[in-house]
Amino acid sequence: MNIFYHLLVGVLVFLFVRSISGGYIAPLIAATLFALHPIQTDAVAYISGRRDILVALFFVASLVAFLRYVRSGGPGYLALSLFAFILSFLSKETGAMVPLVMLAMLFSFGRVMPPARKRMLLAVFLLLLSGALVMALRGGGSPLIYRGNITFHGNSAVTHYLTAATLLPYYIKQAIFPLQLIMDNANYPLVTDLGAKFFFSLLAILFYLAIMVRLYVKKHVRLSFYMLFFLATLLPVLQIVPLHEIAADHYLYLPLVGFCGIVGELGGRAVAWLQERRRIVPAVAFLTLLCLTLPLYSAKTTQRIGEMSDIYTVLLADHQWRPISFRGLYTIGAFYMDAGFPDIAYRYYRASLATGYYDASLLGNILSYYIVKGDHAAAIRYFEEREHRKEAVSSPAFAHMAVIYAIQGDCPRAEATIQRLPAGVFEQQRALVAQCADLAGKNAEDKIDMLRSLGLFVEARPLYEHLLYNDDTHPEEIKKDRLRELIDILARHDVLFAFLIVKLSSEASTAGQRAALSISRERGRLFCVWSDAVLRNGFCREPFVTDVE
Repeated sequence: MNIFYHLLVGVLVFLFVRSISGGYIAPLIAATLFALHPIQTDAVAYISGRRDILVALFFVASLVAFLRYVRSGGPGYLALSLFAFILSFLSKETGAMVPLVMLAMLFSFGRVMPPARKRMLLAVFLLLLSGALVMALRGGGSPLIYRGNITFHGNSAVTHYLTAATLLPYYIKQAIFPLQLIMDNANYPLVTDLGAKFFFSLLAILFYLAIMVRLYVKKHVRLSFYMLFFLATLLPVLQIVPLHEIAADHYLYLPLVGFCGIVGELGGRAVAWLQERRRIVPAVAFLTLLCLTLPLYSAKTTQRIGEMSDIYTVLLADHQWRPISFRGLYTIGAFYMDAGFPDIAYRYYRASLATGYYDASLLGNILSYYIVKGDHAAAIRYFEEREHRKEAVSSPAFAHMAVIYAIQGDCPRAEATIQRLPAGVFEQQRALVAQCADLAGKNAEDKIDMLRSLGLFVEARPLYEHLLYNDDTHPEEIKKDRLRELIDILARHDVLFAFLIVKLSSEASTAGQRAALSISRERGRLFCVWSDAVLRNGFCREPFVTDVE
């Protein structure tokens, strides 16, 4: 579906550039470049990148319809344009920039319009732009803005905005020379002082703006507009408002329409120069460069699609250009957590924190580690320390903690914690919190049954351990059944500890459980070989090469 939507955007890019530049050469060059450009893989080959494709689809559709309205005056085109704008904005907050680009189009290509209608549209689009920006800023999903506090990259507003000044030159470089494609940009190099990098970036920005204005003054309106399009659609992701990813290649998906428009416009002019037999040398040079570039871009795109077969091959490819970031480290840790090796996962989480960066997902994953290990007291301490520091944790971590508070009998905190999550999610946790008062009066075995009935298995681990090792009131046969249940839980969440229990209580385990554990351990061992080869940290070698004892 992403490829299908990408093709639709390519068709719209063709129509958009044809509406502005005319003819067929310029739009064909622009659409082909847009379709083949390697930077697009970050959105098209990455399922979550669909939001970038959809915002571009409706963004460009809105502008195509608006141009038809400007030139024909048909109200149907205006209605279609506004409807596509709404869909673009609902796809991603970047859609808020549609009215700004429309205003630029109005001044660039709307000279034939009556002044009264132009003034009316100017007022309407300024109102739409203001409203869209307010909604985007108030309803945006940046986890760096939490409970009235703003977390800046580098933990400093100065560092954040010095670094932000380097982003526009970086994106221009990525558009022209897409060689270092990096999906994991969480460790984008921060700028901490007024050094050479900042000043060269500032000069590049001023040079870009000067060229854009100069082209407009010299009546090269189309080129000036494409440059404005590139800049305007990048504005929302230039870290004016802190975003969780300081840089990302998929941020370029929509702005690349402007870049491809520039290349298409220049290509169209080069062909025209050849037909008119003037400026032959620069025209031939440009077209030759273009003919060489497109196959190279296509080859790079094909290579990158292979690298993006899964998150771990992407991390391996990224590692060629830049050390794996805090997010890459905790992503590997998340694999070990999902595979049932929480102690190895925790080592990666700690290594991730040691980089000096963190986000809500990492903090939530660390909290999940304590819960998986059955250490509810440590989970509560960690969660309340994060609350005291006003550091956000992930939504699943809130849901976990609501359950932990309910198990501990602290119903007010359980209710307050679950209420901080949006309605309609984490229904099992909500159902348990609703029965918190009943849960408090039950013994460990009854609590286990209630948790199991709601599918909350891992949170029951300490209850099992209490029942098996600290409760002498239950017959051995019942304990043996509960031990099998605990092994089932640990086989999914803590494989090495499950191995230890099986060795100590082999009569309580089944052949199927032992086989499943062996498969899980082999899977983890193979991934350990990969991660150790790439990162050379030895985090996971020890548990797999020694006996469990």
